[in-house]
Amino acid sequence: MRDWVPAFAGMTFWVGHRPPSHHRHPDEVGTHASFPLRSARGDSVLTSVWNARAHSMQTESRYLFVYGTLMSGAGCALGRAQRLRLARESDSLGPASIAFARLYDLGRYPGAAAGGGVDDLVHGEAVLLSTPEPTLVWLDAYEGIAAGRREVSEYERTVREVRLAGGEAIDAWVYLLRAVPQCARRIEDGRWMPRRGGASH
Repeated sequence: MRDWVPAFAGMTFWVGHRPPSHHRHPDEVGTHASFPLRSARGDSVLTSVWNARAHSMQTESRYLFVYGTLMSGAGCALGRAQRLRLARESDSLGPASIAFARLYDLGRYPGAAAGGGVDDLVHGEAVLLSTPEPTLVWLDAYEGIAAGRREVSEYERTVREVRLAGGEAIDAWVYLLRAVPQCARRIEDGRWMPRRGGASH
């Protein structure tokens, strides 16, 4: 296999392709992601990578990008139960961002929509899902995605390139608005700050 390099403590090890030097346009995102050789659970590094890669071939990605009430540090009342459940069913990879997207204030929660350029960023958090299929089922319900009724859903779940704080690129699930409400106010810096008392993302 190509691209084997020694894995030393503190280094990131890549299988397949190396991380790109810039954000890819969403149209370029494929089903094969780069997998850093680190496991928050302390599993065997190689085992974690191969399991994640094999799983991605079946479900497209074991990674999820969140940018609103589902972020571990959101601290708001809305989504608290779902936030705690997601924490139990995943490992946080820390701060992350997506490009070619814009963030909007929808009141008690935010919504991100595809659009803009490489400098249009939405900031949030990336997580590695332990069991993607069942977790994504309840996340879809939380986000109001109706199976077989896409036209009535506020959001859609799609795979986008996500950039981790260390510069690594992964392909992760993200919930994006199907359409931006006319009353929505854009959050220019792409960072959502929860309001006191303030489903999502």
